[in-house]
Amino acid sequence: MIVSCNEQAPQDICTPTVVSTFINRITLNFPFFGAFAFWAQFGFLGLFAVVAATGLVWTPGLRERSVEDEENEEEEGLLGTTGRRTRAAWEDLTGRTASGSGARHNGYGAVESED
Repeated sequence: MIVSCNEQAPQDICTPTVVSTFINRITLNFPFFGAFAFWAQFGFLGLFAVVAATGLVWTPGLRERSVEDEENEEEEGLLGTTGRRTRAAWEDLTGRTASGSGARHNGYGAVESED
């Protein structure tokens, strides 16, 4: 004879698990949490089904640019800014601009025009 495990079942026939005892005590004392736990199962299963179906149907687009192209562009960008950084450092050290724009540095951050 099979007896279902619930709160009215005799202890010698049915031994409930720790999780079922915990959930039963919560649902008896706080019915809202019991309803939440019940509907949360279906919410989780529904979300899982949507994500699984999306993962099976949708395929990510192929990238047209390769990793090697991106690495080359990054190297070119870094090498291109090296000249500007070197020129800016030289201008800071010498106090004059390399472009010859007619501006003269009087001090740190101060510029006088030779008008």
